[in-house]
Amino acid sequence: MLFRSMCIGIAPVVGITLPFFSYGGSSMVACFAAMGLVSGIRFRARTRSG
Repeated sequence: MLFRSMCIGIAPVVGITLPFFSYGGSSMVACFAAMGLVSGIRFRARTRSG
């Protein structure tokens, strides 16, 4: 139902960009940075626990 309202112009067409498939380069940089933070935290937790 929401998609129809976007097509006819009642609801705004905004949302979260698809990771690594967006038009702008800034979104791709933000996705890579987020993945780096998550993998760094995961790596540190794994090395400290044993």
